Amino acid sequence: MRPLDPASLRGMVVESELQPGATYRLDRALGEGGMGIAFFAVRDAPEGVSPVVLKIVRPEIVMSAGGTADKLVKKEVVSLSRLNERVPPTPFVVRFIDTGMIGISGVKLPWIAVEHVHGGIEGTTLEGRVQYSVEHTGFAFDPVRATHALRSLGAGLSAIHEVGVVHRDLTPGNVLCCGFGELEIFKISDFGLARMSSLDTFGSVILGTPAYAAPEQNFVEKMDAGPYSDVFSLACVAYFVLTGEAYFDAANVPQALVAVKAAARKSVTQARWLCPELRSEADCCREIDQILARATASDPAVRPQHAQELTSALARALRPRGEAEVARASRRLVESVLSLPSPVEVRGWQWTLRHPPEQDLALHGLAWEGDAHCIAASTGGLLYWTGTKWTAAPTGALLSQSRIRCVHRVRAGTWVLGGEGIIAVYSSAGVEELIPCPGLDLHHASGHLEDLLVAVSDRGGMPEVHILSGRRWHAPMALAEFAVVSSVARITPTSWLIAGRRRDGAGGLALCRPLERALDWLAIPPTRAVLSSASQPERALGVAVGTHGVAVSVHPGGVTSSVLDGQPNLSSCAVDILDREWAGGAGRLWVKEPGPTARWRVVWEDSSFVAPFVSVMADVGMVLAVTADGGVLEGRAPWSVVSGAGARG
Repeated sequence: MRPLDPASLRGMVVESELQPGATYRLDRALGEGGMGIAFFAVRDAPEGVSPVVLKIVRPEIVMSAGGTADKLVKKEVVSLSRLNERVPPTPFVVRFIDTGMIGISGVKLPWIAVEHVHGGIEGTTLEGRVQYSVEHTGFAFDPVRATHALRSLGAGLSAIHEVGVVHRDLTPGNVLCCGFGELEIFKISDFGLARMSSLDTFGSVILGTPAYAAPEQNFVEKMDAGPYSDVFSLACVAYFVLTGEAYFDAANVPQALVAVKAAARKSVTQARWLCPELRSEADCCREIDQILARATASDPAVRPQHAQELTSALARALRPRGEAEVARASRRLVESVLSLPSPVEVRGWQWTLRHPPEQDLALHGLAWEGDAHCIAASTGGLLYWTGTKWTAAPTGALLSQSRIRCVHRVRAGTWVLGGEGIIAVYSSAGVEELIPCPGLDLHHASGHLEDLLVAVSDRGGMPEVHILSGRRWHAPMALAEFAVVSSVARITPTSWLIAGRRRDGAGGLALCRPLERALDWLAIPPTRAVLSSASQPERALGVAVGTHGVAVSVHPGGVTSSVLDGQPNLSSCAVDILDREWAGGAGRLWVKEPGPTARWRVVWEDSSFVAPFVSVMADVGMVLAVTADGGVLEGRAPWSVVSGAGARG
């Protein structure tokens, strides 16, 4: 049979067999593998339009493998769909969306649709991001970033194992990435080789990538493949993350088996691209070497039996002494990004309504995740945006949803929920921790639980800043000149923008350093209220907007202000890592390009949108904006422009 030509399928529409009214239009091929071809596709369904990745099994595989190809797809479907049952789901595994069969040249080909991950300027895969780091900074991941990556993968594998699945092909190329710095997320993908305990294996088929696959996957000796097999692969990935090199130099399975059974193992210190912070810690390097050697033992019983056991051990070895474990970007990485060519202007972007507004929905607080999913507080309770729809996020008996006033992301997959008398730590596991704050009505929260978190309350008509450090509350700081605080955004690890309305009736914006109990007012144009603020802490960038078209930019060099044409009321804003600023109002979205002479201009408008945008999430080449009634608008740069600027995905 003639091989499938990806170009011939461009524009084809695939109808869903499981979801009424949902179709998928194939746009372009993203990549090809031995089993199939992955396409970027556009999903059009009653609830809205969204980008997806649709993978089609090759016809020659279907013809030669018979029912095995269909079994491969069913394995991936079962694996991923079971992970979607929990709301919010783990962010560390790609989200399953749909599956079916498509007839091409008289052959029924299985397909599966999963979420599309916007890679950003460093690349879409972990392999690509490590290579970017080596090429642009001279080193692989530093200890802080490596710890975050490994903890993400450990949590993702644990979630996979909890539903009875062994991945069997974890490699740097099968980990998808999105976000930058604190918002960076690592997602496990490609379940084509995954095995459930209730299903058969594939007979004599070689399973896994030789340099990363555990030996028991292909040579059953003492034990069959299990979660400890993924632990083996994770240890190999850990070495790559720290060094930019493969742990085992093996081009095929026999070479890999010989390397694994050898007594000697590579040391991280042998690697050319080990970062200097780690190379200078000899004891730390020896501990890492010992952990990796044990995790890749040829005998599965010797290895850690759980993925998070391995990642916890590595995190303890990697953690900078006396520093909080916060996923901040290194200075080298930030400087490398700033050296990239200036981003192309927002012209010719494709605008898509991901979800239409709903009359009975009212959102009053959102917190974005790096994968463009989010948690939202609403009049009807806590909601989660899956990328295709809003769904109820249960909080259980520990927390009444009616008490939730604010939501804030504190780390990947974890948020704090604030309200009357309480802060709750919330994740896919539900409410993990309650931090009492009696007598307080918390409206805003920002920062890190592991480091420094601030919350703003309104007690007796007097806004106050409350400081949580090491899970202990410090004495509150009164905001005597504020009548109302509307937004809080962290600019640096110890300073925050506070926006709102002053007691004299004018809008106000101040820089707060709570540990110093200092509040510095910023000079801004006249406005009734500053309604929203946002930041990029990695670069100490901030933006705030309000009524009468007032927009304020905060940067290390000072503060600049402007008034948009027509003086529209601005209700939301964002700034990406390359200093492109966004602002939203009722039915319109504005942008200001990087540069000292740039001006705000309208890039999208629709007069039928009555409710204003209440939140904006911006990445290089992509922006999402949400209205108060749940409408979700997405803008994307043309594929050629994004890839040309360095965003590989």
